[in-house]
Amino acid sequence: MMKIKQDKIALPGGIESLMQVSDDNPIATISGDDVQTNEAMIRAYIKTCRQHLEALKAELYKVLDAGYPTAELYRTDPASTADFSVKPSAFLEKAYTVQAYDEKGAGIENRDQPHIKAGTDFSSYCEQNRDTLSNDLLLSNDASKIIGSINSAISQLNKVEASLTKAVKNQDEYEIAGGSIPVLKGCIETVLDQAAESKLVKIVPNQNFIQKLLSLLSDIVSKIGSFFLNLGKSEEEQNLAKFTFFKDKYQTASRIPSVGSTQDAELSDTEELDDVKENSTPQGFPI
Repeated sequence: MMKIKQDKIALPGGIESLMQVSDDNPIATISGDDVQTNEAMIRAYIKTCRQHLEALKAELYKVLDAGYPTAELYRTDPASTADFSVKPSAFLEKAYTVQAYDEKGAGIENRDQPHIKAGTDFSSYCEQNRDTLSNDLLLSNDASKIIGSINSAISQLNKVEASLTKAVKNQDEYEIAGGSIPVLKGCIETVLDQAAESKLVKIVPNQNFIQKLLSLLSDIVSKIGSFFLNLGKSEEEQNLAKFTFFKDKYQTASRIPSVGSTQDAELSDTEELDDVKENSTPQGFPI
C-alpha cells in the first residue's frame, strides 16, 4: 500500500507546545512573538509536510490515471459544465483546489466553481448511495476523500507560509500565522482520519530510531524487489498493476461489474502478506 508517515506530517511537539488558550480567547493559538521566534522551525515543518503530502498525492494520481482514461466516473449531474474528458488527476485537482499564493504572499484566484461543485456533488452522491456503489465508485470516492483532505492541508500550509512571507513588511501577520497553525493541525488530523479509513493508504505511526532503521531497510528491499519485478515494463504498465492491486481490495461477489476488472496485473502473491512483507511489496511504492 501507499504510505503516509505520521512523523512527516504531524505537527512537531516543539510547535504544538506553543499553542495556548487565554481568558480572552479559549481557542488555542500561538502568539505572534512565538511564531517569529520559531519561524525557522515552522518553515522547516511546512516544507517537509508539504513534500510528503505532494508525493503521496502524485502516487495516487498515477494509479488513478492508469486505471481510468477519463474522469467520467465523477459525473453525477448531467447538467454539469465541468470537463470530465480529462484524466482523473486533472479533474480532482480542480474539484479540490489547492489555494496558492504568489511570492509576496498574496492569494492567487484559482477556483473553478463548476469543478468544485462537481466534486461536491460526487461526494454527496457516494455518501447517499454508499451501500450500492460499484467497485469503481468505491475506489474513486476513497481516492477523492484522501486527495480532498491532502489539498485542504496543503492549502493551510500555504496560508501559514504566506503569512510568514508577508510578516517581513507587516508584523501583524505573525499573529495571523499563529491563529492559522491550530487550523492546520486540524487539517492534518483529517488527513490521518481519512487515511485510517482508506484501502489505498497505510499510516506509518511515529517511530523510534530502531523502527526507522528497520523501515528504511524494508524500503530498500522493496525498491530492489520492484526493480527486478518491473524490468521491461513501462511506467504505465507498472501503474496499471498497482491500480489492479488496489481495485481488488474493493471486489465483492455482490458488486456491480466495473471498468478494468479483467486487466491482468501480473502481481506477486507476496502482496497479500501483511506488515513486514507488505512493506516490501513488489510494486515498491512506499512514500
